[in-house]
Amino acid sequence: MQPEGRPQRVDAFQALLRPPPPEPGRSAPPVQSRDEASDSASPERSRPQSAKPAQTAAIQATQGQPRLAALSAWTKAWLYAQAAIFTLAAISGWIDHQTLASLSNADRNGDELWQAVIDGTAGWQSLVELGGSLIFLITAILILRWIYRANACARRLGAGGMAFTPGWSIGWYFIPIANLWKPYQAMAEIWRASSKPADWRTARVPPLLGWWWAVWLISGLVQYGELNLLTQAQGIGDLLAANVLRLLSDLMTVALSVMLARIIDRIQALQDAHAQQRGEPQISISESQPSQARMSAADGSSKPVAARRPRLVGMSGPYAGLSVPLSDRPLVIGRDPAVSQVVLADVDTISKRHALIGYDAARACFFLQDLGSSNGTFVLDSTGAAYPGQIQAQGRRLPAAQRCELRPGVRFYLASPAIVFQLMLE
Repeated sequence: MQPEGRPQRVDAFQALLRPPPPEPGRSAPPVQSRDEASDSASPERSRPQSAKPAQTAAIQATQGQPRLAALSAWTKAWLYAQAAIFTLAAISGWIDHQTLASLSNADRNGDELWQAVIDGTAGWQSLVELGGSLIFLITAILILRWIYRANACARRLGAGGMAFTPGWSIGWYFIPIANLWKPYQAMAEIWRASSKPADWRTARVPPLLGWWWAVWLISGLVQYGELNLLTQAQGIGDLLAANVLRLLSDLMTVALSVMLARIIDRIQALQDAHAQQRGEPQISISESQPSQARMSAADGSSKPVAARRPRLVGMSGPYAGLSVPLSDRPLVIGRDPAVSQVVLADVDTISKRHALIGYDAARACFFLQDLGSSNGTFVLDSTGAAYPGQIQAQGRRLPAAQRCELRPGVRFYLASPAIVFQLMLE
């Protein structure tokens, strides 16, 4: 506070953030506390009051659906590669079976028999097993990432009250005993929520999902039996039995890969269809012309963005070209799709609930509020130059939980100067 009678110092930054004088009969908006900011960022409290469902769904579809579609394509490609490599493994296993069967009739002592088995199963079989293990690991990582994002995208399409969070939809795979049925329930919920987001509990799960999980469980039992036989093998008969189980396991892996690729394809198609039937236009960003954001309607037609509409525009970094419409209903910007409407999931330095952004039409200004983020929200002037009193190399850090009003043209960044956005009227 300044002493009475002493004029306050007003620098460029303060002038930028200074709210316009309140209109007659209208009081200035209150400054939110940290607890109020936390409440504003909570999806259960903020979404009904702070974001129109259709507008929120359009923005969420912009952030989630293209990224999920790309991940779906990669996951399916690796699943088919896994099917191919395990088909080769099955062929190799059959050759090994023939070798073992011929050795079982040979008149050899124990040492000679085991050496013959090693010689017969070496070579390209080892190469196939190495390739299969590598592809299996990469595919497993992609599948878990896809399940996480598919769950999050289903929520953004309007599926409320889902029992499994994105994290637990993959976490149950690593919980003994519970991993016998919980992952299936999580996948079935994703299917239902993708099929009928508004009333997902009444949606039916197709037989394909049940067959996929049944084969998964049987495959686990077969692999356990094979490992048991190999560790306790006493002769060529045990090796033959283990080889048969290995051959069966490889064929099941091929079937599992194809079925899961089909499941991913159908869930992706369901989510894409609902994203286009929301009734609100979706934002489409051209890679060749990132600065020329256009609005794509549900019928596939496109038209230039309406003039003088408040928008959040990405100027640099991984979100250059992003254009999000704003209104007086604030949107949460963050990394976690479960608690944010504008999801920036590709940068780890952005907090799960980083900032709140919106536009006050009555006061003709934007408002920005940091939600207590770890790495801060920083404001630049309209030309990108730093303000006096900066606390980092560029920009001035906004105080947490304080709503700041900004004029059109102002630029700001989240966490890193490489991720710059501009508030614009287009």
